[in-house]
Amino acid sequence: GMISHRHMTVIQNLQKQGYPVKVVAAAEIDPAKLKAFGELYGLDEKDLYADFREMLKRDDITEVEVCVHNNLHTSVATAVMQAGYPCYCEKPMAASYADAKIMYDTAKKTGQKLAVQISSIYNPQTRIARKMIADGKLGEIYHVRSVGHRRQGRPGYDMPNFSHSFIDPKVGVHGPLFDLGIYHLAQMLYI
Repeated sequence: GMISHRHMTVIQNLQKQGYPVKVVAAAEIDPAKLKAFGELYGLDEKDLYADFREMLKRDDITEVEVCVHNNLHTSVATAVMQAGYPCYCEKPMAASYADAKIMYDTAKKTGQKLAVQISSIYNPQTRIARKMIADGKLGEIYHVRSVGHRRQGRPGYDMPNFSHSFIDPKVGVHGPLFDLGIYHLAQMLYI
């Protein structure tokens, strides 16, 4: 999907800055997408897997990034941690509190790190607001509000790189609050 390419852009930028990171394998259930991904990022055919569970049997993996549909985060991330790898999972953590709790409990049980990609907590305005509150500059916080608008760049509608399954009611359809609102919610809770 589209987000895996974003992850690869970040990894390539880290490599350019001299960080010793290397993608050693990838998994994708769609054979055409898997082949294209491997060709685009220089991965040998032997390093491409239609079943991520087979990929997890490798001995040269140090962490796994989970870039699957929101409803699959729990099953894939828990398998990654149970296989003995730290897991960096796309947002939202899971499709329900119960699923998120399963992921959290799996991280505790296996001793593996679990990180969820919520970049909004790292941006400058978040850090500044958090410091202002910690320093008592805003007084007692009793109400917060966040507003977001997105009339273009809607996944599944007018973003060609997004799969239509993103808005297919049989697969997902959680809506913008679930997919993008998580940035706002996480930011407010973190601050």
